[in-house]
Amino acid sequence: MKLFFTILTGVVVLTGHAQTVADTVLGPGRMSAEAKARSDADADRRAAGWVQALQLNDTAKEVRVSAVVATHLRAIRDWNNDHPYSTVPAGIDPFTGKPLSNMDRQIIAISAMPKVVHEALMAGLRKDLTGDQVNAILDKYTVGKVAFTMSGYKAIVPDLTPTEEAVILANLQQAREQAVDFKNTKQISAIFEIYKTKCEQYLNSNGRNWHALFKAYVDGQKAKKAVVRTEFIFDTAAFPQSHAATIAETPKGLAAAWFGGTKERNPDVCIYVSLKGKGAASWSAPVNVANGVQNETLRYACWNPVLYQVPGGELLLFYKVGPSPAKCKGWLIRSSDGGVSWSKPRAMPEGFLGPIKDKPVRLADGTLICPSSTEGSGWKVHFELTHDNGKTWVMSGPVASPATATGTGRATGSGASGGGASSEAVRTTAAGEPGAESKVPATLQAIQPTIIFHRDGSLEALCRSENRAILTTTSKDGGKTWSPLAPTALPNNNSGIDAVTLTDGRQLLVYNHVLPPPGMAKGDRSPLNVAVSSDGSHWNAAVVLENDTLGQYSYPAVIQSTDGMVHIVYTWRRKKIKYVEIDPSKLEAKEIVDGRWPSTVTK
Repeated sequence: MKLFFTILTGVVVLTGHAQTVADTVLGPGRMSAEAKARSDADADRRAAGWVQALQLNDTAKEVRVSAVVATHLRAIRDWNNDHPYSTVPAGIDPFTGKPLSNMDRQIIAISAMPKVVHEALMAGLRKDLTGDQVNAILDKYTVGKVAFTMSGYKAIVPDLTPTEEAVILANLQQAREQAVDFKNTKQISAIFEIYKTKCEQYLNSNGRNWHALFKAYVDGQKAKKAVVRTEFIFDTAAFPQSHAATIAETPKGLAAAWFGGTKERNPDVCIYVSLKGKGAASWSAPVNVANGVQNETLRYACWNPVLYQVPGGELLLFYKVGPSPAKCKGWLIRSSDGGVSWSKPRAMPEGFLGPIKDKPVRLADGTLICPSSTEGSGWKVHFELTHDNGKTWVMSGPVASPATATGTGRATGSGASGGGASSEAVRTTAAGEPGAESKVPATLQAIQPTIIFHRDGSLEALCRSENRAILTTTSKDGGKTWSPLAPTALPNNNSGIDAVTLTDGRQLLVYNHVLPPPGMAKGDRSPLNVAVSSDGSHWNAAVVLENDTLGQYSYPAVIQSTDGMVHIVYTWRRKKIKYVEIDPSKLEAKEIVDGRWPSTVTK
């Protein structure tokens, strides 16, 4: 923009010999006759190709328009060749006080081209073409920069008003018409930069903060670079609803499972498995591996499958069967071929459910700790331990549930909604689940724990709660005993979470950063967020996986594979299961202060 004003006002401070563009001797870039003939033929081919794309279906008109374009292409070539940047003396930009760059000097030189060259092009185009067709030709000159740049502004300022969009578009169209008189992409981009500056100054004058908007966009793009892949595990299925996914790495690749059917709790809800082999482009079709059939006349729904790959051994699949979460029985099936085939179901011992939602963790001594919980007579967290991969079991807990700090049922330090979703209004999701339907209890109530490891050898379980905050409990004796529940600084919307301890020692948590409405236990299940922590206490915002009001994004499961990549699966609007692969080494994290998700970390 500064250069644009410099050229128009003629106040470039030239140094060296007193010389103007008009005084320079023409001809320093003259081509040989052979080179000129090749260049002329290339201009003719380009012009003909651009015009042919219009599909005019009028040969005479095509010939006329092609001739106009080819003549113009040759004219700007000749002017560029005859007026290199060296024909403009070195000078100082009075706006910056810095020497003019070679590109600045080239733009000045080309800007002195006789006006008739441009006028002849536009007159010739408008004589035979419609306005849209003229724009299409100008887009060929400028390689579609108007649409490309406009899409950039819409990405950076997603809430552009119609008036703002119209002003920006007019500026970009003006840039395009001026840029057609320049020879190459670098020169054309320089002209667009001048008009982009005008657009950004306009946005600032219209109450926007362009610098802040652009920074937020860049920060968001950096975070997205960590997201290697996003895809649906299936596009269509025989079941209309899906929920509660789980994932594990097997020797053959990845295995995912979830429950699917007409609706949660309905007797037709079964457990489905899909596999993705190493190097495979897609997931296998879902296979029904377990159901809730009790006998010829009785059938219950299946609930919350959990996969776990025994190192060097079988793939375990835990799941629950019953009329409700409070009245379920735990079951276990095993696969010795990475999830292709499965054993007959075996019931868990009476009183044991297996991991209730999130994956088990293995201690150095081989003990497998399954995070679990019950909902029958109040929410209670407990842990189920096995030393022989599920043949025998020992229970730890339930974890003590003290009264809340204020006695009102509201956990302290529970944060605010993140990623742009509002926590003030209660929504109903597409699946028909209310955003808030219960009051906060007077005691800390938690279920569905997920376990992380600390550097000092202790274990921590983070839990879903009815207290508007993620709750925590710790063990310093390998999961045998656990501290009373306590609130963390992170909010919880009464929905499932999952976490994993990365090989570099960081903790990674996937959850809905949503604070329910005051006094209520439930909140929206959007956005869905990823946070990281070096100590498990102080969390930093990393990625927003989903953030809209079209449905729920919930019940994540997360693992880290042997190659260091992080794999996440979650419920997508209750219709599908979505898979995301993240490179944790590329995560750009921003501190979560006072429980508030940073506005610069967006989807």
